[in-house]
This record gives sequence, C-alpha cells and structure tokens, in this order.
Amino acid sequence: MKINHFVKQYQITFSVISIILISISAQIVVKVPLFDTEIPFTLQTLSILIVGFSTKKFWGWASTLAYLILGLIGLPIFAEGSSGLSKLTGVTGGYLVGFVLAAWFMSQLRVKKWHLNNFKIFYAMLLGTLLILFCGWSWLSYHLGPLQAFLKGILPFIPGAIIKIVLGAIPFVILKELKNKRG
Repeated sequence: MKINHFVKQYQITFSVISIILISISAQIVVKVPLFDTEIPFTLQTLSILIVGFSTKKFWGWASTLAYLILGLIGLPIFAEGSSGLSKLTGVTGGYLVGFVLAAWFMSQLRVKKWHLNNFKIFYAMLLGTLLILFCGWSWLSYHLGPLQAFLKGILPFIPGAIIKIVLGAIPFVILKELKNKRG
C-alpha cells in the first residue's frame, strides 16, 4: 500500500514538474531576424522530448496533454505567454498537437529500451523532433500551402532542432553511463 502511494505521488510530482518545465521553456523565445516566420523559436521541443523520453508510462504524454489543455483554457503558458483555442487553430496548432504525439512516441521508444543505447537515444530525439515538425508542417500547409509551410515552418527550425536533439540526448547518455559505471 505504501509503495502504491509513493508511486502515485511520484507520478503526480513528475506531471507537475513536466508542465512547469514545458511552460517555462515556451517562454524562452529566440528571435531570428533571418527568417520571416510567425512561429516562434522556443525551447518547448527540447522539454517535450525530455519529458516524453523520461518515462515509459503514459505520464510524459499525459503531462504534455495537460499542458496543452491548460493553455487552451486560458493559462498563458504557450510561447510568449499566449493561450487560447486560437493557438490550436492558428499556424502553431500542428506543432502543439505534435508535442502530445511526440511525447507519446518518445515514451513508446523508452518502453522498447532505447534509453539504454547511445545511438538509439540520439535517434529517438531525431524521430521525436521530426514528428513535431511534420505535424507542424502538415497543419501549416493547410494555412499557407506545402512550399510556404516548409519555408516558414521547417527550414528555419533545422539548426535549432539539431541543437535541441543533442541537448535532449545528453542527459540520457550521461544517466546511462552513470548507471553502467555503478554496475
């Protein structure tokens, strides 16, 4: 009984910390004047990848879904303090949906023990990023057409995506190496 109570407390704590992490990372916006895009450069993707890959249960994607719901009902936790249904129906909607799908996908890769192999850790981060970008591009294509969606919703994000993939993988590689050293 005590173990079950501890597990529930851990899961709730994990969810709350995950929502806070995603919310804070959404406020870290980098303006890149080279690209004409309405989609902000944030650290949300990095947080989503880490949260999703941190647990093999549904808590990673459930936390991401809770973040999405909280933003939709009006909490100013989306990029640059925004919120509301207009974010889901506007140009960023595909990315927001992609966050939930990517967090779920990342947790499934963890179930398959991808967190135990350095190559698979980096590959998981790449696949999660591609899933988010694909969802964003798909929705943006509806608004702008496929080519403009690529030029404004994918191309500008490639350098940052590479950095986030590496930054997302590093903690898992370090944890794996530490665990291997301990035996």
